[in-house]
Amino acid sequence: MYMTIPFFLLYIVYAVMTPYLPLLVRLLGYSPGTVGMLLGVFEGAGIAGPFLFGFFADRQGRYKPGLLITCALTAAAVVPLAFLQTPLVSFCGILLLGLGFRATLPLLEAVTTIAIGGAGDYGKIRTAGSISFILTTLFLQTALILPPDSPGNIALWIILST
Repeated sequence: MYMTIPFFLLYIVYAVMTPYLPLLVRLLGYSPGTVGMLLGVFEGAGIAGPFLFGFFADRQGRYKPGLLITCALTAAAVVPLAFLQTPLVSFCGILLLGLGFRATLPLLEAVTTIAIGGAGDYGKIRTAGSISFILTTLFLQTALILPPDSPGNIALWIILST
């Protein structure tokens, strides 16, 4: 049951990132085509991230340090992305964000699989993530404080949730 907390917390980040990253990039002033290309970079980096961080975690036999690094990378990458609005910074920020953010779930699933073994109930653990996703999404839609309607506010929500 203790493994539900990390999933609950991780899916808070997913609830912020999934709907608001495209909005953040669009609010930076990029055209819809450029937004699509930058989000393609995000997804491409998201393919590479789990391989990269998973390789080092498997090699060391420790997954938690990798999880901390991916979360820190996610939080650090969003700051220049939101506040230094240049194409090169946006590209690098999206690249690092994809590497870090997309690697968190595979690493957490590896830690969970090891921790619960064959006797655990992964469904209940993953349900905690779904619940936090829904609650966070509803909260952000009704938030009166720091509404996610500007790059700075969206970046702050990503940092806070990470």
